[in-house]
Amino acid sequence: MIKQANRSCKHSYWVLSLLLTIGISEAESSSSLNDDRDRQILEKLTPAQLQEFDAKLREAMTLYYENGFSHATPLFQEIAIKVDTLDVLYWYGKSALGSGAVEVAITKFQEILTRNPALSIVRLDLALAYLRQGNKEAAQEQLTTLKASQPSEEIQSQLAMVENAMNQSDKDLFVSLGASIGLQSDSNINARANDLPVGISTEKVSGVGLSTTANANVVYSFDKSKNYLWSGQLSHFNLNHQKSKPYDYSQVDINTGPRYMDESWRLDLPVGYVDRRYGHAELSESWYAAPTVTYKIQKDLDLTVAYRFEDEKFNDSANAPQDNKTYTFSIKPSLLFPSEESNSKQLMVASLLGGVSHRDAEANPFSYDEWNVTPSLFMRFDSDTETLIQAQLQWKNYDGNIALAGVPPNREDRKLAFNATLKQPLMDHFSASLSYGYTDNNSNTALYEYNKHVIGLSFGTDWNY
Repeated sequence: MIKQANRSCKHSYWVLSLLLTIGISEAESSSSLNDDRDRQILEKLTPAQLQEFDAKLREAMTLYYENGFSHATPLFQEIAIKVDTLDVLYWYGKSALGSGAVEVAITKFQEILTRNPALSIVRLDLALAYLRQGNKEAAQEQLTTLKASQPSEEIQSQLAMVENAMNQSDKDLFVSLGASIGLQSDSNINARANDLPVGISTEKVSGVGLSTTANANVVYSFDKSKNYLWSGQLSHFNLNHQKSKPYDYSQVDINTGPRYMDESWRLDLPVGYVDRRYGHAELSESWYAAPTVTYKIQKDLDLTVAYRFEDEKFNDSANAPQDNKTYTFSIKPSLLFPSEESNSKQLMVASLLGGVSHRDAEANPFSYDEWNVTPSLFMRFDSDTETLIQAQLQWKNYDGNIALAGVPPNREDRKLAFNATLKQPLMDHFSASLSYGYTDNNSNTALYEYNKHVIGLSFGTDWNY
């Protein structure tokens, strides 16, 4: 049941933290590597003892895959006292490593290798356990021994991941930079997705714009285990229309805050600032707080819960009625479907985001309650091609309406949106993306009825330091 890792992922402080916490081989099931001694142990068990052994092992394995390492470890320990097969010792060591009992994990991995030095994946886990202990010399010794054994290509790939973890274990600062440029064709750039103050007009204007993005992410780690962090992010979006300058739009978002992360939890507490411009004129600025918690319920099931408070002020006094405070709560379960092939990059993630929002504006026509549901599907293939497909259903009930004859006293909108993006790496650090979006907004107020198609093609670059 000892198996090589079945996932490949980019090296980052996130990957490093997970590697140092639970090791590299998230084993699932595989052919038994029990030796003659193990078989003799199993043959001596009575049917009743075998049944008891199987029941306890199932319970321990269930806890392990639900990330209940602290509860699984004592069970594996109890089992190993009577049935110390290689499989049991391996899971005992893996669970101990996940619960933070690093010295216990080292002892169990050493015991396995004493009986069978050819188990390469165990040697990798032993190297990572030493690395988490802070003993880089012992970790390097295990890697050197493994290299000398001329391991398979799969093991060499995992070995490279461990060496990268060693190189980054002393790093405190992680930086990622990205940028993109492209063209965006919009069939209705006059549609007011968020009640932007562009005037009362039902004219449908289409156009092609030049879109650019830039982003930076900086993470500082306060400890070697990479659990306590401080994060800072900066993102900029700009859209320029050659023939429709009044509809140009740009936004700058900057946020910073503490982050905690371990094998089961991730907690972010950022505060941020947003500056928006429309038609090259200052539109609004806002401050926000957005605490977010992600919990790994099981090995392939995550749950994210987020809250956001935003206080927005419009720069033009004529738009003061739109000044608002918005409160948003969302919950998103995500189910991962990794490839069964140990060296495959394939991955599929299905998510369902549900959210509620309340906006309290200075004037009732801009205050509303919103409900939305957003299913999404992310897929990555062995070619590194990535696809993201999203759909959204949104309901908005406003506290008032615009002061025009013949309109209902309270505006109600129902929106359907669909988006699909295809991203393909071209070479190291560069990629191309093709996107399509469709929006259909139905409203009981004709002024806010619209639909639009948006097609985009962009080229981007990403760098990690």
